[in-house]
Amino acid sequence: MRKLVLLLITCCYFLITSLTAENDVSKQKQINFSIRQRVLDQFDSDKDGRLSAVERETLRKAGSPFAVKRPRFIRNRKRHEQRIKKYDKDGDGELNQAEEKAARQALENVWRNLVGEYKAFINDRPIVENLEKMQQDAKQGKIKDFPEELYDWIRGSINRSGNKRTRKKEKSTNNHLLTRFDFDGNGRLEKMELQEARAVVSGQSKNDLSQVIQPKSQPENISIIGPQSIETRILRITEFMTDNKTGLADEEGELVDWIEIHNYSSQKQGLKNWSLTDSKKGSRRWFFPDIHLDAGKYLIVFASGKNRKKIGRPLHTNFQLKKGGEYLSLISPNGEKSEISKTKYPKQRSNISFGFPLSDDGTEGKFPTFLAFPTPGRKNTGTHVGSLSTIKLSQPHGLFKAPFTLRVSSVDSDVTIRYTTDGSRPNELSPVIDHPLEIEKTTIIRARGYKPGYSPTPIITRSYIFPADRIDDSADGLPPANYPYEWGVGKSNYGMDAGITGDHKYREKVLKSLWAIPSYSVAIEHENLFSDENGIYAHAGWHGRKAERNCSIELLPTEDGQEHGFQINAGIRMRGGFSRQPHVPKHGFRFFFRPRYGARRLKYDLFGGNAAKEFSHIDLRCSQNYAWHHGFSSKALYVRDQLNRDLQLAMGHPAPRGNFRHLYINGHYWGLYNTCERPKAFFGESYIGGDKDGFDVVKIMGGYSEDEDQDRRYQVFATDGNMKIWTHLDELSQDDLSDLETYCQMIGVKPDGSRDPDSNRLLDPVNLVDYMLIIFYGGNLDAPISWFGHNRGGNNWHGLINGTQNKGFRFIIWDAEHTLLDLQEDRLGPFPIGDTADRSNPHWLYQRLLENEEFRVLLTDRISKHFFRDGVLTPSYVRKLFDRRIAEIEPALFAEAARWGNPRKTYESVLTNSEWRVETHNSGVAKHQSWFAEVNRTKNQYIPHRTEVVVNQLFSRGLYPDLPEISVRWSEGDNQELELMAGRFKIYYTTTGQDPRMFGGGLHADAHLYEKPLTIVNTDGDRVLCRILEDEEWGPLREIVLNESDKKNETTYPSESRQP
Repeated sequence: MRKLVLLLITCCYFLITSLTAENDVSKQKQINFSIRQRVLDQFDSDKDGRLSAVERETLRKAGSPFAVKRPRFIRNRKRHEQRIKKYDKDGDGELNQAEEKAARQALENVWRNLVGEYKAFINDRPIVENLEKMQQDAKQGKIKDFPEELYDWIRGSINRSGNKRTRKKEKSTNNHLLTRFDFDGNGRLEKMELQEARAVVSGQSKNDLSQVIQPKSQPENISIIGPQSIETRILRITEFMTDNKTGLADEEGELVDWIEIHNYSSQKQGLKNWSLTDSKKGSRRWFFPDIHLDAGKYLIVFASGKNRKKIGRPLHTNFQLKKGGEYLSLISPNGEKSEISKTKYPKQRSNISFGFPLSDDGTEGKFPTFLAFPTPGRKNTGTHVGSLSTIKLSQPHGLFKAPFTLRVSSVDSDVTIRYTTDGSRPNELSPVIDHPLEIEKTTIIRARGYKPGYSPTPIITRSYIFPADRIDDSADGLPPANYPYEWGVGKSNYGMDAGITGDHKYREKVLKSLWAIPSYSVAIEHENLFSDENGIYAHAGWHGRKAERNCSIELLPTEDGQEHGFQINAGIRMRGGFSRQPHVPKHGFRFFFRPRYGARRLKYDLFGGNAAKEFSHIDLRCSQNYAWHHGFSSKALYVRDQLNRDLQLAMGHPAPRGNFRHLYINGHYWGLYNTCERPKAFFGESYIGGDKDGFDVVKIMGGYSEDEDQDRRYQVFATDGNMKIWTHLDELSQDDLSDLETYCQMIGVKPDGSRDPDSNRLLDPVNLVDYMLIIFYGGNLDAPISWFGHNRGGNNWHGLINGTQNKGFRFIIWDAEHTLLDLQEDRLGPFPIGDTADRSNPHWLYQRLLENEEFRVLLTDRISKHFFRDGVLTPSYVRKLFDRRIAEIEPALFAEAARWGNPRKTYESVLTNSEWRVETHNSGVAKHQSWFAEVNRTKNQYIPHRTEVVVNQLFSRGLYPDLPEISVRWSEGDNQELELMAGRFKIYYTTTGQDPRMFGGGLHADAHLYEKPLTIVNTDGDRVLCRILEDEEWGPLREIVLNESDKKNETTYPSESRQP
């Protein structure tokens, strides 16, 4: 009986699904017919049932009369209505610039009064208790007319406080000012805040500011202070390094030569008029600035050739040291030289420093020599005797089901091997391995060999993961031993949901899920991720080299042998934009491969096929906007961004490859991640060609503005190279682009379309068109123009060019999560953003180029290529790519659901100013089931119809001709004939590989009017190129490749419309 009921329920489900799908198809056809009919009613002036070229141009110039208008994005409707009611003086339902300014000024006045009343800041330090009291009183209605926006300002101030811990003194004046004057807590100073900050600090001098700024890359016991007049004492060069591959990096993260100077005296030592030189003739090459060195302290000077002397910043000489042996001297103001320069130093060794050694009793040696290991900024070690061989582990890393015995050994004698199991790097105080280890559970082994007088061995890291014990990891929701309960200002989230893993129905599914795809394992000091003082995960908003930590990353080998795996040391950072917010528990990562950590490149076949095999960095992305750990979990799909990049690859353009992998951090399961390349200079070198140093990579920094009338955060900059070529391209885009000469200059061709060797190609127009077609197809709300910024700001775009190759700027699909949502989404524009250099973006460039006839012809050609027949943006092709990605992640999703399906904590949502509810124990299962619903919606409602929707949107803007597509039919039998079909319309074709339409609009000399089927004789690989020509209007180009395997009959052809 029970089986019968289940069968009936299943039949009903599929019947309802089928009827719904049929209804969607019918409804969509009505919408498309309605759009076409409305276009014809308004612009078909001769009433012949189609748009001529003249009528279509009239439609194009009319803008977007048939565009579906999406409602404004409003983060908090209650707050929005409150502002409108109070400050909308002209009664138009919106705030103009003057009204916005008045609202902002009133808000800041209220904030200042409340800050004073509640004593919310003392010496510019946020007082959490007082801020929370203000927040509580506001919620209880004790503060009359409390503005909703100030809840965000209070939260921002609490976040900056370090979550009830005393904040350390800021290291820079800018951060100090931000702490004091960033009233709204948005991480930047607005105009009013900046004016007040300037007024307060206007009396500070340059010297005053230099005292606040401390060098960021110097060891802790190096002291630099400002100028004072005291008696000089003894200084000496005690250590230096010339072949620095993995050691001390400068403030830019570069591994350069360095020199250590020690103050032996008992007093501060002034360095004014002291100098360094590499000239044996005694000429003073580089003078110190007017600084002092504390008694007994050390000073590092980088011998990089960068010549930097700014007080309070790392110092750099104007010369570099030779590895093959040279002269080095520290010269006092009276000409006396440091002892190290009396003899020429010998040829230097990689990663071995040279200086005065210390004996066991602490006595400093009289003669410089190679040291056991570098100690920049600290006392030297003893004499270097030699280097040790890498230690060996008997078992490779991986996933395991059964215990095993691990043996750790060294081929060198008398080596002490020390190790850790908590992810931290071993040191001289770590436990000693003196017997085999029994590995019975998930264990991260990091081991290193030591021997007096020898450089320590490289650290060996091996991860041994037992998935069977990971599914019970932190089942009670509490942190593992020695891990913090809080991550900065956010609650922590560890381990699996016991409601899933403790249920026998799902436990085995979670376990199989952990084995379903390959896994990464990261080993790192947990303090470097989660501590309040130094943790980059706890402070995910930190950026740059200062927020980069040393780690090990492994790709673990798989049972089937498809992945052999690797281990490499790297620098780890956080990645993302909005997802860095503290209320978001799951963050993405970036990994940098630098000599300071080990290898300069990761050499591994990460993505297969013709993808790059070497990487300077990789990203581990995680879906954020539509994900179970964040918001909009019912829309979680996890493949949106990767699918968009797959589409660009399928079109033949460079795009970041990607795949999906599990991630473990110090043995703790962290969820499903998307490995992908990052579009930077090294990416360009790999896929476009040329040297990475020749690339300019232009992108947007900061994203959209939350203020409708301001674009404060929008900034275009070069993350590699410079802005010169982009600026030139942007300047040309402001010219009259209907002029063929200007367009030719932009794409580097002559007026006949042939390559101009004397012109630099600034733009790849085919790439730009295809990039925009992907944006249109996905209905991308956040790139390159962001709907979340009222379409007045850009986001998520990258452009690459190698100035020496004349291939033009190419644009890369990036962070395409806000896609595949609303079937009727219209992102064609036009949008009013891009008219100035700092607002430039590829969508604006595309809009400007629509004024040019040649560009419009190219656009119609690419629409025809991708939206018709077997094009990349047809339903069948998109479905194939989509199904491949779904099949990749589906087996792994149960583990993600168990890990992040129920965060089990209450977080404050900045989107709604509400709280996430604590969900029931099986919420992870419910979300896993909702994923299937979203997959089915995308497969059955979006992909089958989106192609037709976008083509109609393009037609309704006058961007696609009202002409049929050319269809083909092959005859049967020995004599192969190719028939071209387009109804009553004339077709011109060539068999020479030339376009029937010449650049500029004329008919090519090789073109023939099609009159009868073409006889094909042994022309495998040749092409027939054909177009319709109707009333001087050319239809899109149809390319037919004459391959035996591609001889498909198209027995029907579209009616005289644009339907795919």
